[in-house]
Amino acid sequence: MTTISSPTWSIAVSPNDSCPPPPSPLPPVPASATPPWKNRRAGSVAPLLLLATLATGACVLPDHGVSGLELSWQLGETNDVDGEPALIRSCSGGLVSDVRFEIEDLHDSDRSRSFAFGCGAGFRTADALLLTLGEIYLELQPGTYRIQSEAVDDPAKRGAAGEAEIVASADDEFEIVSGGPTLAHYVYAPAVVDLRLELTGLERCDTTQLRLEYADPDADLVQYSTTTDVTAYRTALTSDLGLTLDGRTHACESLAGTHTFPELDRGIYSLTLTLDGARECSAQVVHDGRHGLHTLDLAELGC
Repeated sequence: MTTISSPTWSIAVSPNDSCPPPPSPLPPVPASATPPWKNRRAGSVAPLLLLATLATGACVLPDHGVSGLELSWQLGETNDVDGEPALIRSCSGGLVSDVRFEIEDLHDSDRSRSFAFGCGAGFRTADALLLTLGEIYLELQPGTYRIQSEAVDDPAKRGAAGEAEIVASADDEFEIVSGGPTLAHYVYAPAVVDLRLELTGLERCDTTQLRLEYADPDADLVQYSTTTDVTAYRTALTSDLGLTLDGRTHACESLAGTHTFPELDRGIYSLTLTLDGARECSAQVVHDGRHGLHTLDLAELGC
């Protein structure tokens, strides 16, 4: 357990694997803890503020007599072309490296502080809120606080070039009460970005089929099952020029130009092309908003 403190603030990061199992039976997850995916704006966050009730003997820091804020978050998808998005992205799957907080006591302007965490430190699904204990706890005096939050993509932390960008943010006021921790759970919906795609070398084929899939669904998605779930990202995507990414057959000569697919979730995808029903090749598409146009040359891909 690591504790960092100052005269007015303290933070504890407590690993869950040292805690005893939760008591049984467990209370059901309240309906209010279900992430409100629908009608969320791109780059938005849905904060859920709950007053945590902890059983006697539960492994938590600090004890019941200390007030404070337990922080956690998860990442959702926004694109709903196939219907309401239901999948949960992992930190790597959503291209979020860090989560930052700026906390200010609204009754004492001299009391403010910034905190930064790796995305994995506070990642928890909403379904797990009452089943597991959180890892991040900020000890705060009772009062009203302004909490500004940012989900950040720093490509250097995944071995890529580019500047760090804020992909989702929130600005809220929380009331911290005495007698126990207050849980603030964030559902980040990173900003969606149009995918622009150009195919060249089309003289190499008569027909082609394209499929867009998660590059690594086991790593990119939470609670993904290889036995029940398909790897396709979306099957109803259609560009402004009529190109689909669901394996439908297209005449190669009809695919010239720049194709724009609106509002795709940020992530790393695999684009598979099948030429003339026989030759297959694929390309990795890093869709993080930093690439204005993805140009795929069929000759260079070896199709």
